[in-house]
Amino acid sequence: MAGTRWSHVAILGDRPKGLTEASINAAASGNNILITGVTGKIIKVWKLFCVFNAAVNIKWIDGATDLTGVKNMLANGSITLDLDGDPWFTTSDGNDFILNLSGAVQSSGRIYYTQDRT
Repeated sequence: MAGTRWSHVAILGDRPKGLTEASINAAASGNNILITGVTGKIIKVWKLFCVFNAAVNIKWIDGATDLTGVKNMLANGSITLDLDGDPWFTTSDGNDFILNLSGAVQSSGRIYYTQDRT
């Protein structure tokens, strides 16, 4: 239509700057600390991917508090959480960000996060 102007606005929330990257290399049954907590700071996980070499149940934990229920992963199953404007997980002040594995299964990937003052 003549004279019509179209515009598109996408609102994605606060986009983080300066993400810290770390490898995910966990294989022990039980709690595997992916990011060590620091007193006075919270961890925000913005992106991650992880591949599990065998069938295993997993959950993400904030210190001692479950962030998710148990997820059943198949052999060579994977999880990808991409940047969407909001953090996927946020820990409490000083808490570790943990991947809990129900068995000793190699779990490999990469995590992108910020660790900021509360």
